[in-house]
Amino acid sequence: HRGASIGPTRKDVDPIPDVFQSIIQKAISHGVMTEMPDAIIVNIYRKGDCISPHTDKKYEGENSPGYGEEIAVLSLGTPVFLHFAEKAQKAGPNCFQAIGARSAIPMEHGSMLITRGNSRNLAKHWINEVPGNRISITFRREVLDNSQVAPPPVQVQLTGEDLRPA
Repeated sequence: HRGASIGPTRKDVDPIPDVFQSIIQKAISHGVMTEMPDAIIVNIYRKGDCISPHTDKKYEGENSPGYGEEIAVLSLGTPVFLHFAEKAQKAGPNCFQAIGARSAIPMEHGSMLITRGNSRNLAKHWINEVPGNRISITFRREVLDNSQVAPPPVQVQLTGEDLRPA
């Protein structure tokens, strides 16, 4: 975890490494991301691991720290489905099933999912048993008080290499 830890015991840690700054700048320059994140989380999943159903808390006032308007997740490695539902229940050792309305989004190698506003805390989301090795990199801005509600200005520095067609 790089950036800052959330909560009343927030501690300053190392700045986000250049390799991740490069990803952030490219995503912002192409309009994929609109907020400059101040923290990243790198999760490594091995075959058989899962991500339990959860929501990503949005900032709701000084007594309820959370995250900014946007969370971006870069998916690397084995493709998986990210499941969404209002509720979920355990369906096996590393498997959950939706209760009620549901949706699933394929997360291919190299894809980036952006959630904004309430989309991340209205429905639970999870990944069932991963069929192979996978890495997810989550980019977010942490909000601890009202002074941080407005996103910081986005600053992008492009090089000639960034402007080449993919």
